[in-house]
Amino acid sequence: MQLKWKIVLFFLVAILFSHCSKDVVVLPNQGEECVDLPSTNNLLGYQYQQPEVGYSAPCFNPSNPNEIIFVRGHYSAQYTELVKYNFSTKNEQILLNSSQIWGYPDWGINGWILLNKGDNQVWKIKDNGDSLTQLTSQFGLDAVWSPNGDEFAYWVQIGSTYYTFFSDVNGNVFDTLLYPNIIYRNAWSPDGNKIATNFTYNLSYINLISKQTIQAYNSPNTAPINSMDWFPDSKTIVWCSYDGVFKTNINTYSTIQIKTGCTSRSYIWPSVAANGSKIIVQRYDSKLIAENTVWIESNLYMMDANGNNETKLTFP
Repeated sequence: MQLKWKIVLFFLVAILFSHCSKDVVVLPNQGEECVDLPSTNNLLGYQYQQPEVGYSAPCFNPSNPNEIIFVRGHYSAQYTELVKYNFSTKNEQILLNSSQIWGYPDWGINGWILLNKGDNQVWKIKDNGDSLTQLTSQFGLDAVWSPNGDEFAYWVQIGSTYYTFFSDVNGNVFDTLLYPNIIYRNAWSPDGNKIATNFTYNLSYINLISKQTIQAYNSPNTAPINSMDWFPDSKTIVWCSYDGVFKTNINTYSTIQIKTGCTSRSYIWPSVAANGSKIIVQRYDSKLIAENTVWIESNLYMMDANGNNETKLTFP
């Protein structure tokens, strides 16, 4: 199995949509080198080594662009932490210790954070670390707050049927969408009218007024889209794939590439600051350290909205 598939696993569902994107425009700042790892002769593929600590799933505070949450994993000890960090004060607070924190915690304007704890249930916790509360009883994945914090949505498979559920802040379901309106690895637009999704590997969004799924970009089979977020204008989506980081305008169906990816460097989980000035991402960096052994790190990087000034973030 190729490295890009080992980094991020996806499921495949084929759905046809009605819109196609224009060609990708590559911005001038794409001069940085990104080199694919060589193929291995080992029939079992590469062996992997990693540092003791890895960083993942960054998310901006929707009320403060100087504050983020992220997940810090401890490899040997096999536990994870939900961490809040303020760039201005340099203050770090561990909000939750758990054996597993799955997916992408979502920070709501209401001061609550949605997450999965490894049990495939949706939980919420206050952004001061208090009041951890289970919200679902029959599973729920990729939970996301509405921009006003009055409700949240998540998806689940029950039997052979996929559902998107909409719940109030206490987990009471009040609305349901059926396949193909599935909010896989999603992002809710700031205007409240759309939820971006990559349920078919492609960049799409559900129009919550018409309850229709619209395709905004048709991703090549070699580079499925893995995660996304909206800019404040609710027209531009930043998204990541094996090929790098991109921005798509859903009105013009124009796409630009702002960062280059490859098997030695890949991006996932972009988060856009509420003022639209910065993007923070999780980045995997890999290098060959022996004939069949790859060293792989997961860190957080900050960049300008156009992809310039990419900087690795370090924490105490």
